[in-house]
Amino acid sequence: MLTYQNAQEKYLEAIKIACTHHSLQKYGKDYYFKHLQATENILIELGYAKYEGIFTATFEEEIISAYRYKIDAWLHDLLEDGCLSYNDIKKRFGIDIAEDCFAMEEEKGRNRKERKPDSYYINIGKNIYAGRVKIADRTANIEESTDMEMAKMYWKENEQFKLIYQQNPTAFHKSWTRLLLAFDKKLVQPVIKEIENECKYKQN
Repeated sequence: MLTYQNAQEKYLEAIKIACTHHSLQKYGKDYYFKHLQATENILIELGYAKYEGIFTATFEEEIISAYRYKIDAWLHDLLEDGCLSYNDIKKRFGIDIAEDCFAMEEEKGRNRKERKPDSYYINIGKNIYAGRVKIADRTANIEESTDMEMAKMYWKENEQFKLIYQQNPTAFHKSWTRLLLAFDKKLVQPVIKEIENECKYKQN
């Protein structure tokens, strides 16, 4: 169970476990742990995985919540990849984080479409922690992608991916806005730049 007293210790344990199990896995040219770190950084940027340091009546709960997001960011692929079982995660980090990871686990299937039916995204959206982490994960995927085709694939899937957001628009508003900005930067801005360069070329 994640507590105020053990939150930092569990966070460091999550990083060690993730780095161990993903040690040989690459994400593009970089090691996969950089993607997990990028996912955490987006959650920090959005204010979910960050504690402001203000002493309030609920400061312990706020710290636990922030570290829950951090730990989820590092562990969210381990259950899906078969590195750890649900009970492994539950035993080490408690039922809440185990449930977050379980919500983000893909369904069984022969291909991407079968592994990610509508029900998969709907179930993620019913868990606020899982939903915010999964949207941050997708945002990091887009921003780190050096392959325009990969970003286009994610955009093609986005109407279905939006099922997460639709389960709780209020809770996911900031995350979804951040995701759309990532799409804009990756898919729209380069095209605008090409048009500007073409115009400059014609003027010369």
